[in-house]
Amino acid sequence: MGYYGSSYLAMTGWAIADIVPSKLKTMFLSNYGVHDYLANYHNGILKPDITTAWAMDNAGWNIDTDYLTAAKYRPAMTVDVDLWGGELPWYRDVLRSTTETSHYWSSITSQNLKQVAAKIKIPLFISEGWYDHHLENALATYTELSAEVKAHSVLQIGGWNHFGQPAIFGRETPNLLLNDFKTMLQWFKTILIDQQVPQGRLQSYEINADNWHEQTSLTGTSTLNFYLSQDRHLTTTLNEVKAGNIDYTYDPGKSVPSIGGEVLIKTADQIGSRPQPDLNYRDDVISFVSHPLTTNQRLLGELKLTVNFATDVDDTALVAKVMAIQPNGQTFNIRTTITTVAAQHADYQAGNTTTLTLTMLPIDWQLTAGSQLRLDLTSSDFPQYQVHSNYRGNQSEQAQTRLAHQQLVLNKDVPSTLTLPLADA
Repeated sequence: MGYYGSSYLAMTGWAIADIVPSKLKTMFLSNYGVHDYLANYHNGILKPDITTAWAMDNAGWNIDTDYLTAAKYRPAMTVDVDLWGGELPWYRDVLRSTTETSHYWSSITSQNLKQVAAKIKIPLFISEGWYDHHLENALATYTELSAEVKAHSVLQIGGWNHFGQPAIFGRETPNLLLNDFKTMLQWFKTILIDQQVPQGRLQSYEINADNWHEQTSLTGTSTLNFYLSQDRHLTTTLNEVKAGNIDYTYDPGKSVPSIGGEVLIKTADQIGSRPQPDLNYRDDVISFVSHPLTTNQRLLGELKLTVNFATDVDDTALVAKVMAIQPNGQTFNIRTTITTVAAQHADYQAGNTTTLTLTMLPIDWQLTAGSQLRLDLTSSDFPQYQVHSNYRGNQSEQAQTRLAHQQLVLNKDVPSTLTLPLADA
């Protein structure tokens, strides 16, 4: 006997995976995990396209408020009464619970769910997508499986979204989609009918190369550093860095729209890797570009960025988006992430320069020879992430906003650095 579940039914599967009867030999689970917090928040910033959209669709009564109006509403804590027609206590509890140790995520139910993975005894097939909003949740869950279970389980990550639809646009991808049901039936046949013990493996789809790989981890074997220069170049040579500051003004009332992304669901027409705007397409978007690459490079793992940063307020946000400019000039997003000053430096004083570290979700991506790396820095990406008010504290409780004057502090002594994880060709 086997169990199949996707999305909410996968969550149901995870909830019982450590207590299944002996006749249930395996589970095939897609697009979920046991760490729900990770699907709703990142560095204390809400993901409204997931959480707010879910609340509106599952309030228990019809809500006809425009979704984007609701997602931008301040204070978010009272949007239910002010715009939706009634109080939604569980949603307010989620908004109050900005860390994984907060009340909502520390309930007995949540704690029990988070303990499941380590106690599972049966082989699993875990199917995920590079642009599914539950990817981080599923990866965290996979890492908690015992070595014995991993030895006979499969983690598969493809180029699709939460719905199993293609999420790689503007390129030919004949090998992208795998038939989930066919894969599931083959998995069940191997274990239930053929009574074979599967070999554990990790399968990943390499974007741009349109190839599938089998490997033992999602970690590259080496790294390549690109340094941010005041002339808006990304250089691999530290001596080429031009020292200086780059200033921009962040106005929460004029948020940068999400164009392509990995933690979207309501805004379905922007999920995935999509064509991007021109360099520096807004005054509050700072673009850095590398020289063309001379060889193909395969990214495998987490991209990391450290930035020397200053602002004139006590808290604000920094958003980083890494892209590839193809040899034909088309630009596509690879990964986007966000952090706040207070999340990393609780005692930050306005005007000081500090270092922020941004770690992006893993990816498997081929940077082709002749392509260029592009990095955009800004302070909002909505509705993928909640718009930061530029005031310290829970952003869902902020009724007011203010301007923030941001500064990127670039030099050779303490270089701002984008680190790429590389796999062997």
